Amino acid sequence: MKGLIVVFVLGGILFIGSSCAKQETFREYDSEKRALNLQDSFDYDHKESKVFTQNELLADVKLSGIDTVWELDCSTSDFLDINYHSENKAGEFKVILVKPNHKVETLFENTDKGTKKKKMPAGKNYIRIIGNQSDAAFGIKYQVGKQTKIIMNQVKDNYQAPN
Repeated sequence: MKGLIVVFVLGGILFIGSSCAKQETFREYDSEKRALNLQDSFDYDHKESKVFTQNELLADVKLSGIDTVWELDCSTSDFLDINYHSENKAGEFKVILVKPNHKVETLFENTDKGTKKKKMPAGKNYIRIIGNQSDAAFGIKYQVGKQTKIIMNQVKDNYQAPN
């Protein structure tokens, strides 16, 4: 009987310990050099895209890493008009704009709300999300000129675009 109790106690401890595991720390959260490297590297504990179109994303994520959401290929210089809101409950979270001239601009970080207008040079610009053990709910809606081609990346593995 004592052996059975010991087995249950040890099993409970292992279960609790494994369910309390948290995301890896993303040590390159503030690295501009890493932001310029366009290879995505991320660990989503949770991701749910409620809206994901060519110019809008509404999502809840638990993220450690960096993920490219949109590529904006500008044939000439253009403007990015962005409306955003975010609530980050844990860790660090930000959305950045990576420009072809190797400049990185933070569009918003952690809990924030607002609108911005950013100039984008000709070439490929990228909107990327970065998290360090983050638990964020956020929304982005933007407009660009007709001369800019928008390429979407999937933020949610099983996201189904509306027909």
